[in-house]
Amino acid sequence: MNDEQHLDMLVEMANANQEHILRSENHTDALREIIAGSDIVWGIWQDETCPYGVDSMIIKGMGRLMLIRQSARAVTVKMTAVPCREPAEAEAMRQILGDGRAVPG
Repeated sequence: MNDEQHLDMLVEMANANQEHILRSENHTDALREIIAGSDIVWGIWQDETCPYGVDSMIIKGMGRLMLIRQSARAVTVKMTAVPCREPAEAEAMRQILGDGRAVPG
């Protein structure tokens, strides 16, 4: 899969998740469930300065991706993408709902 195909796949996932979020009664809860239900979550937003007009950031799953890259065998993960308005929104999601959140204990 090349970069353009990967971004197209992320855009399709983000669009489907956006429709789900907008149909839900509580948008924050829907977003939280989407992120919690996947191993790897990308935040994507439109950016005309980037190739293909889209940029992205990993909100959740960076550690898992690093382990997958080091593994000699195939690994199955659940991956999705969520729409963001801008990089700052993706970073906020990462800090609150993704890899940057404080884990109690």
